[in-house]
Amino acid sequence: MAVMAEQAAERETEAARPWFAGLAGLVALLTAARIAVSAASGLNLSGDEAQYWSWAQTLDWGYFSKPPMVAYLIAAATAACGDGEACVRLPSPLLHGATALVLFLVACRLAGPRAGFWVGLTYASLPAVSLSSQLVSTDVALLFFWSLAMLAYLRLWAGAGAGAAGGALLGIALGLGFLAKYAMVYFFVAVAAHMVVSPPARALLRRPAPWLALAIGGLLIAPNILWNQTHGWATVGHLKANANLGGDIFQPLSGLRFLGEQMGVFGPILFIVLSVAALRLARGQSTATTRFLAAFSLPILAIVTAQALLSRANANWAAAAYPAATIWVVLTLAGGRARRWRQISLGLHGAAMGLLWFGLVAYPAVSPPTARDPLARLHGWPEFADQVAALMARHPAREVVIDDRKIMASLLYYLRAKADTDRLRAWDYDGFPHHHYELTRAYRGTPEHGVILVARWGPRAVRTITDNFAQSRALGDLKTPDQPGREMVLTVRLLDGFQPNKAADNSS
Repeated sequence: MAVMAEQAAERETEAARPWFAGLAGLVALLTAARIAVSAASGLNLSGDEAQYWSWAQTLDWGYFSKPPMVAYLIAAATAACGDGEACVRLPSPLLHGATALVLFLVACRLAGPRAGFWVGLTYASLPAVSLSSQLVSTDVALLFFWSLAMLAYLRLWAGAGAGAAGGALLGIALGLGFLAKYAMVYFFVAVAAHMVVSPPARALLRRPAPWLALAIGGLLIAPNILWNQTHGWATVGHLKANANLGGDIFQPLSGLRFLGEQMGVFGPILFIVLSVAALRLARGQSTATTRFLAAFSLPILAIVTAQALLSRANANWAAAAYPAATIWVVLTLAGGRARRWRQISLGLHGAAMGLLWFGLVAYPAVSPPTARDPLARLHGWPEFADQVAALMARHPAREVVIDDRKIMASLLYYLRAKADTDRLRAWDYDGFPHHHYELTRAYRGTPEHGVILVARWGPRAVRTITDNFAQSRALGDLKTPDQPGREMVLTVRLLDGFQPNKAADNSS
């Protein structure tokens, strides 16, 4: 029997090999094109991307708002090819390509190599994946490790890889997924949901492999937990602030907006098919495969939609739902006339990808035909940094105090070869850190040393800063990059005589 099972596994592997090779070739071409577009676009880093780059300059077990994986990936990429924007973003197209191949393996185990091929290709073409491949974010690594953990769990559930190696793979994927983004906690929600709808899966709890996985995952995330403990649980406070459940409860427009955004994330046809598949499931039309895929997608969408209804939710907060959802909709569209909708969806996604690439490379000669230009704020930061560098050169003994996280991050990146970025300091308005730079670069001045203030938050906020200095002199304003009329106006002042909480004499 063992010999027959081994021979059957060899036949399955042999049958899957050409499908996997074909998908790998297409994904490699797509990944190379995405890297080329990133290099040709000249797109500046966003404030969040610049912040992640700054984290990568001082590697640690954690950061104020996120776990450390994004910093590790950027550090590896920039060590290989430099600090240019395309190199900072290099992990994104590479990891999305790898995720498509992992999802091939998941779908292949569930429905065969042909399904695996179309799942991998569909995932690689998703609108959110196309956009995310041109940026760097925490979601990219999360989706890779989530998909790897889903594959490991599936193998355990199916009885393959149930030994120490299977448990180790699941534990490594879980631990690294948590180091990518704390949304990896949804994986336990998905497993619990699967064990509810598929009672035989509960037998896994009587095996050693899942407990080994928990132990390995726990060891991997322990340093990050210790980092949070020694930094006042900064990340926990950030996550609580993001949830924003202290205001008016029940925001129906926010919920509707979130669901509308999911059609953009997943593609309109695929999201409609997913909704239809969920309704069929609710009516009792299910198989072991659809119950598995539903458990790893629908609870996440339900939780984040509820969050949107109660307060707010960003479009990407349900990203972990879409690896399983991609497999589910591709299997739903696998036969008969339904297959045509899969082809139409791939065509729409391919057209959207081509338009995105053209827009990124042709900008600013060709700009988006929208009331607000989303790319304007991703150009012009080197020139903005030149203005700040000139200020620093005229006042070489002064630190530069900044009251905004994204402005600080962008200046750290774009001043790296133009000025001493050790002079950049964050103003902490209330003595409690609200972002990474208030935690690590907070201004701690003395009366003997004046500063250059670059402030975003308007006259009242500026007054709360200048009231801590004996003298304040206006130097004019700066405008951050954006389309005309929408620039952020920053107040620039010279401040002297630091006297915390003392009323200032602003007459000079």
